[in-house]
Amino acid sequence: HIAAQDFHEAQCTAIFGGCKIDLRDAQIQGSEAVLETYAIFGGVEIRVPDDWEVVNRNTTIFGGVSDHRRHSPRGPNTKTLILDGATVFGGTEVKN
Repeated sequence: HIAAQDFHEAQCTAIFGGCKIDLRDAQIQGSEAVLETYAIFGGVEIRVPDDWEVVNRNTTIFGGVSDHRRHSPRGPNTKTLILDGATVFGGTEVKN
């Protein structure tokens, strides 16, 4: 559970296992933050606040990234989380 008031980047690696990352209490400093995840024969679950935008730049090889968020209206001050990294024979899931 990350409750940082100035969240700007983090990294998670799941090999033959899983990671759960809860960002619902985090505050992005500036307009965007980067979360680098690597799921290799494993999975990553990411929870984000309702008002964040999520941009997927994750590379997938025999895996997938799914977005199960409820989408709220976005405004000019919307914070953006950029998902980077790789998913190989695994899965990455984004939720609220």
